[in-house]
Amino acid sequence: MSSSTSATASLKEVKDKVTELSPEIIYSASMWTPEQAAEMQAVARKVKPEIKTHAIPQGLQVLEGLDAIVAHLTKALPMLL
Repeated sequence: MSSSTSATASLKEVKDKVTELSPEIIYSASMWTPEQAAEMQAVARKVKPEIKTHAIPQGLQVLEGLDAIVAHLTKALPMLL
């Protein structure tokens, strides 16, 4: 299993990044709305149907800080694996 981290600034980049990197898991940042996260996940699944996805709740970092993101992912990641 390989590991790679790459951010996309827009939904338009998702298809290219999933095609290029072929990740096993992707997540959407808390700046994305639930609708944008769902669209990102749909695009990723069209490229790679078996990809696992996770959306960090919108606004979590702004409301609670980076430590809240880490805590959230610490809880969520084992369920994805």
